[in-house]
Amino acid sequence: MPVVNASLPGPAQVRLSPDGTRLAVIVDGDIWVYDVSGRPPVKLTTGGGIDMPLWTPDSLEIVYARTRPPFRLFSIRADVGSAPAPVSPLGHYHPHGWSPDGRYLVTAVNSYSPTGWDVLKIPWRNGIPEPLARTSSADGMHGAAMSPDGQWLAYTLNVTGSHQVWVRPYSGPGAPVPVSANGGVDPQWARNGRALYFVEGGNRLMAVDVRPGPAFDFTPPRLLFESSFPFAPFPNSSYDVAADGRFLVIRPAPPSAPPPITVVLNWAAGLTGDSR
Repeated sequence: MPVVNASLPGPAQVRLSPDGTRLAVIVDGDIWVYDVSGRPPVKLTTGGGIDMPLWTPDSLEIVYARTRPPFRLFSIRADVGSAPAPVSPLGHYHPHGWSPDGRYLVTAVNSYSPTGWDVLKIPWRNGIPEPLARTSSADGMHGAAMSPDGQWLAYTLNVTGSHQVWVRPYSGPGAPVPVSANGGVDPQWARNGRALYFVEGGNRLMAVDVRPGPAFDFTPPRLLFESSFPFAPFPNSSYDVAADGRFLVIRPAPPSAPPPITVVLNWAAGLTGDSR
């Protein structure tokens, strides 16, 4: 995948389209679409207040959350000229992924109730949300992801006192299984479902290898790479995984150099003509 050069103000949110041809990037609260072939980017929204872009499975639309009222999820076509359309009830939602058949949008929502954050699935096109993970321990607050085969749901949970990555069956009975041990956020699956990735410590990308079977069988987490810059903080995602297994990471633009400081000696002489 070619490198896309873009000057972005700090850690940015980025999502690769399922067909691998475009990037959805949030810059200053608006959605920009970058073509990986190097064509000029297109700005889809104006006015800011937009968060967490997520492509639809057909790569034609982008779902996003609003950071100001009305709080809900919207979608917009990834070409110029369309108007956004609501795709969820009112609420503080974070879009995270899709069921394999594309019928359900997987989200986390702050329910402002004793259960706090919950993981839900919403039938596409503004259906009634259905719970996937609902406890009193901030389910999905720092990310959630459906396995490509639809068997497993990876999500964050802070039942141990810190946010960790857990995995549970997407449907049917089964207790959640802890995957990370030293903190984990932003879980994402390899496109073939044989690995699960997450961020540890803000700048370490970890991986567990997943073996197929009726139980969630996985290897201990291993370090893939440690970044010299931090990944985007909650609730954003600053990495994505391409179909060929390569990672897409946004490197923040370096801060501009401060203006030089000029030190003037014997400045009083410039006022009086006295060179003492």
